[in-house]
Amino acid sequence: AGARPDAPLKGEDLFTIAVKGNHAELIPVLLARGVDPRSPPTAALWPLIESGDTERARMLIERGADPNARNDREWLITRALYRQRWEVVTSLADAGANVRLPDGPQCASTARGCYSIELARTASLHPPTLAKLKSRGLDLDAYAASGHTALTALIIDPMYGATGAVRGGAAASATMPASDVAARARALLEQGASPNRRYRDLTPLMLAIAI
Repeated sequence: AGARPDAPLKGEDLFTIAVKGNHAELIPVLLARGVDPRSPPTAALWPLIESGDTERARMLIERGADPNARNDREWLITRALYRQRWEVVTSLADAGANVRLPDGPQCASTARGCYSIELARTASLHPPTLAKLKSRGLDLDAYAASGHTALTALIIDPMYGATGAVRGGAAASATMPASDVAARARALLEQGASPNRRYRDLTPLMLAIAI
């Protein structure tokens, strides 16, 4: 009836209001009527990723939602990986999400926030996603400030450097079977990760034998 969905708002954007009000079905309606997820920048992707609403998250990404958005803890792409929203990760990568992330300040001392290797380490749970991220420029042999690569970190501890959300979530388990770890290591190697990048004085082979 002439309501202006593009009128400036103070506070949350219309998409976020809809999702938080349990009306995510309004997202395509708002998009069809010209609401732009870029202005103001929508924050709706975070709750959509948490709830597993992959279809509507991808709608917003395809219509211009910022693929590099982050909150005070992490980036959208790391949140999507931790929650195993593989299709959302693919959409973010296709939309230009940065796949070469800097390490957080605690990486060297506590192994937390080692984002430079976290994308590869977590994507090893899903080889097609790992391949997609590599095709978008992910460096599988990057060294984190901790001295680890994704491969050496995975061998030492499948949950190495994980946030509390990952440790408590569905991404992996502290009691992950060794065969799963082997499959993840194989996925990294098949995508071209070096089997000889050392952690301190130890190669991945030495680490695997010692562990």
